[in-house]
Amino acid sequence: MKVLASLALLVSVSPALAQFNIDETAEALRKERGLYAIADLAISEKGLISYGKFCSVDGNLFADKTDLLASSKTEYGLNVTVEMQKGPALRLTAEPGQKAKETTKQYLAQALHRALTTPCDNYGIPPENRIPILSINEKSSASDLFKATE
Repeated sequence: MKVLASLALLVSVSPALAQFNIDETAEALRKERGLYAIADLAISEKGLISYGKFCSVDGNLFADKTDLLASSKTEYGLNVTVEMQKGPALRLTAEPGQKAKETTKQYLAQALHRALTTPCDNYGIPPENRIPILSINEKSSASDLFKATE
């Protein structure tokens, strides 16, 4: 009888009833942590990203609006300032940190290569999270950008 009562108690405690439910969105949890994303920027407002998920569609460059903004510049990598434009769209300014081992051109070549060879669909960035990039360092094409950074 005791065994039967123990089994009944064990069966009555269902994992579904004891399971903790995360009933908040990832965006709400991010805001609770005090973190900001590209999507939080107002028109003409600037933010810093230390690493961005850039991707491409038909040779056009996009950023992920859910990428988090950095709180400070990096000394060793590439610092990218994003400025929100109407659309929404972004203008980027990229410069290496003071102790970076690579040049701006090398960092950008790597980022653009990764974006070109990893289309947005393959990167897992859904269309609603893609923000077009209008320019990098005031240039609107890779060839113009690399000519200007030689």
